[in-house]
Amino acid sequence: MTCPRRTLFPALLALLLCCFAVGSALALDSPAKEEVDYLIDTVAKADARFIRNGKEYSSQEGADHLKSKLGQAGNRVKTAEDFIQGIGTKSYLSGQPYLMKNKDGTTTEVGPWLTKALEKYRSEKQKGS
Repeated sequence: MTCPRRTLFPALLALLLCCFAVGSALALDSPAKEEVDYLIDTVAKADARFIRNGKEYSSQEGADHLKSKLGQAGNRVKTAEDFIQGIGTKSYLSGQPYLMKNKDGTTTEVGPWLTKALEKYRSEKQKGS
């Protein structure tokens, strides 16, 4: 018979980690959260492959990875620019830049790609105001 504490501890740990990730993402103020959500969604919907540490992933997997990193960043991400610089530009472990691989095989670094997407978003939002 297993000890109830042994089965309960992993479940509690998982719950705490989920709460931490959600709470960290909520540390962004509303306009910044909206912008970061837009950037993550832009990656997810891109007609390109996300390259991390030399390995290709779907754009949705790339977006999921960025979302996970955001959850781990805690209160270090306060603006969309913080997100791009601290989360969306390169691998923390290897230092290699993230890339988007287009259908024609060309690649673009994700940091500048996200910066352009953010500029477009802000411009369109300003026109709508």
